[in-house]
Amino acid sequence: MVSSAPRPPRALTAPHPAGSRDARRGDERYAGRVRTAAYELERACLEADLATGTVLVPGVRAPRLVSNELAGRMRPGSVLVDISTDQGACSADSRPATHADPTYTVHGSVF
Repeated sequence: MVSSAPRPPRALTAPHPAGSRDARRGDERYAGRVRTAAYELERACLEADLATGTVLVPGVRAPRLVSNELAGRMRPGSVLVDISTDQGACSADSRPATHADPTYTVHGSVF
């Protein structure tokens, strides 16, 4: 039987180290819809409709977690929101946005 219902969006987040108490709590709260293991980053980016980068390492530049090559392999029309742009950005393709120019496209994905 084929369902006509749209598939639910997938999300990606890696706010806590894999296996930590907070990561387990997030896994329980979101019932597997949100991934918290850093080693799943590539697979999750490739599957996600929306990826949000919220990397913050106080006092240093945010690490680059999403390369241009990985962004190029993301689903066309997927969205990457990089909250860490003012800390150096966690995506190689991130740049500051303005109200006049809030989004841009990289390899078919919206940033």
